[in-house]
Amino acid sequence: MTRISDFYAGLAWDQAGRSLAFILAQSDAWLECQHDYIQWLFPLPEPSPFNPQAPLLEPAEVQLFRTDPQLQARLLTAWDRLLRCYGLQRQPQGLVTDLRHPGLIQPWSHWQDHHQRRLTRMLRCLALCGLTAPARQLQDLLLQQGAGRVNPTTLGYWQRALDLEKPLRPAAGSPLAP
Repeated sequence: MTRISDFYAGLAWDQAGRSLAFILAQSDAWLECQHDYIQWLFPLPEPSPFNPQAPLLEPAEVQLFRTDPQLQARLLTAWDRLLRCYGLQRQPQGLVTDLRHPGLIQPWSHWQDHHQRRLTRMLRCLALCGLTAPARQLQDLLLQQGAGRVNPTTLGYWQRALDLEKPLRPAAGSPLAP
């Protein structure tokens, strides 16, 4: 196993000594205030400028997640936890807005918000790890509910997040470049 799969299997901890179970048990307020766990829950092949200590999702790791149902189930558990934090819920018919949620109701649905980067990371990670259908559900919801409320740059990232053959960040000079 590798660093990320060990973390997901409960055999390793993040750079702050936290386990997956510890992170998932935290309150919405804790998840909102902490910025160095999301790279562990939803790793990507690219380094994070916000948490350079987080491990990268290497090709061997991608293969493990794509072929191990237990790792995928744990990734979906992490996803469900973060969805709750964002006022969303996974149902058999797809993702729905949970208007009774007492926490952070759709903080991402504003013109610009740091949660939008987290959601982009989730989309990309789910797709890389072989969970394309859940990623597509989230993408559809974000694009539908974000239209007219979220800035066009973010919408562009969300549109491209599942295209794993292309880099997520647009080339410098592109109208979508940050």
